[in-house]
Amino acid sequence: FTVTAWIYLNDTTDRVIFSSGDSQTANKYFSIEMRGGRLWFGIFGNTSDLAGQTAIPANTWTHVTFTWEQPAGQAQGTRRIYVNGALDAEDITSSLLNVQTGAATGDGVWVGRGISGSFYNGRLDELRIYKRALPAWEVSKHYEAMN
Repeated sequence: FTVTAWIYLNDTTDRVIFSSGDSQTANKYFSIEMRGGRLWFGIFGNTSDLAGQTAIPANTWTHVTFTWEQPAGQAQGTRRIYVNGALDAEDITSSLLNVQTGAATGDGVWVGRGISGSFYNGRLDELRIYKRALPAWEVSKHYEAMN
């Protein structure tokens, strides 16, 4: 899947931007967050979250994209974070994320907050969710087309 949006932070306080799934069941919940001024992509039940490398400034529009790709039959998946159309962080994790089941049976989809009530402080625009992982060239084209 892919989650992409333009974000405008009023401050760089740690906040959840987007989350989905069943937070009570490992590997059925994920969150996209700001932590320490950087983007993070977490999977509940995974031992580590993917941390972005680029500091995201406050009071500036920034294009962000998060992709999850898990080929059928594979016991691992790839998480990617893009900032302004460029790859910012990537990892391969053994967590098997099952968002469709989690979203249908759990906490649902949260835009601008996490289930714990961590409210996003800023603006979102052009939020798009795809059921496939966009390749790098397509992420770049989305950024260029909306910039």
